[in-house]
Amino acid sequence: MNTLLNRLNALPAQCSLWLGVMFIFVIAILQLILNAESVNRDGVLYIFQAKAIADGNEEVARSLHPSLIYPKWIAFLHSHFALTFAQAAHYLGLSFFMLSSYFFLKILNLMKADSRLIGCGVLIVLTSLALDKYLVMILRDHALWAGLMAAMFFYLRWMKEKSRLCFFISVLSIWFAGLFRVEALSIIPVMLGFAIWIASQDQMGFSKKNAVRILMALLLVSVIGYFCLDFIIASFPRMGELSHYALQGLVQLAQPLPITTHDIWLKELISDHPHLLKGSFFANLFVYKWIMAVGLVQLFLLVKGYQYLRGHASPYALHFLLGVAGITLLWPALNLMAVNVLTSRYLVPHFWILMILISAGLFHILFNPGSIQKKLQRLIKITILVLLLIRFVDVLIDSRKPSIDYQAANWVTQHQIPIEDIFVTNLRIRYYMNQLSLPLESLKEALADSRVKYFILDRSMPEADSKFLTLVKSLPNNESTKIYIYQR
Repeated sequence: MNTLLNRLNALPAQCSLWLGVMFIFVIAILQLILNAESVNRDGVLYIFQAKAIADGNEEVARSLHPSLIYPKWIAFLHSHFALTFAQAAHYLGLSFFMLSSYFFLKILNLMKADSRLIGCGVLIVLTSLALDKYLVMILRDHALWAGLMAAMFFYLRWMKEKSRLCFFISVLSIWFAGLFRVEALSIIPVMLGFAIWIASQDQMGFSKKNAVRILMALLLVSVIGYFCLDFIIASFPRMGELSHYALQGLVQLAQPLPITTHDIWLKELISDHPHLLKGSFFANLFVYKWIMAVGLVQLFLLVKGYQYLRGHASPYALHFLLGVAGITLLWPALNLMAVNVLTSRYLVPHFWILMILISAGLFHILFNPGSIQKKLQRLIKITILVLLLIRFVDVLIDSRKPSIDYQAANWVTQHQIPIEDIFVTNLRIRYYMNQLSLPLESLKEALADSRVKYFILDRSMPEADSKFLTLVKSLPNNESTKIYIYQR
């Protein structure tokens, strides 16, 4: 691997960049072929929204979820290119992922026009969480990643070249990302703050006072444009989510952690420190989740990358990257405090920023000898490359058990039960049954309808309603059963 990266250095950086993009594209296609059989719950929701939009029922789509822009794109590709809804959604995700990867490699090339650094960046992308778990999912996050990385590239280029066009495109890129995930707009104040800071150092050719006026005008125009365009009006109700999550997070954090115990002494101890316990628990949980998602090897490379960029990159660029990394880390932290949910997917935008430093760290380890002994250096290089190779293989070989939703739908298919004889509200089960219409009856109406023979529910039927029903199947067959199939 080291020899290969050294040979890359003989190629022009721009040529290596496009070779890297093509290689990532091939691996991404392979990942979709191997691991995109199942559709995640959010993806099924967007597919049902897209189906409603394609049928001309936008109000039905909006009733499922207030944001319509992503389903509209899926519906457009479905209608104009004869694709299934799932295919259209996966093509969108792939396109946005490739844009993210392209601008990621462009950022590395902007920092140092060295083909070896680009090669390190390709290796880091191929072992990233984005490719591992989330490329195969149908998510609005893909567009967030693309807009974020485009904004980072054009803003760093503006720092280097002082091109007003690059600054405008960087704000526009964040605005684009905000159409899909509104939290992206919180990066705009960071961009404006750094621009004012640079202007105050007399590096932009005009006074700090004028810089503030111009930048605030740009922000105002951006916000007005966001609200005035009719095709994104569905995103308007979500604009309050940032402040809502922040306030809800503070309120939830002020509540004690709901711990119960029958031990009177332990109960007394817990009652003395409920808020301290909650704050400590959340902090430890967040740090643990972050470290597990980054990985120890990448954590080591992150430290090395920070050390390398401190001596080789503009301090403005390094501080800006760290500032954006902090903002993107705040998103999952607020989500954890507000709704007690923290998955690695919420950390991926943060990791796209960290991957810049991690790639620089890998480049520094492989091609910038330190003061330690050569044998130890070689051992460190081989160990890191082997661990990254193992990680890459693990990314591609992703063994997943069929979801219980798929198992329920498969049970219906095996028993050849007509769809009109079934009551099911679970959208994922309906998707696997090739039934993209929304259920028309409530459970009460279905129980009164003698034509309905089977009931597939996410919870057990109340005893009062199950007198004339027989439980024929429960999935899975253990204490965590979530799918129940009843027969009249």
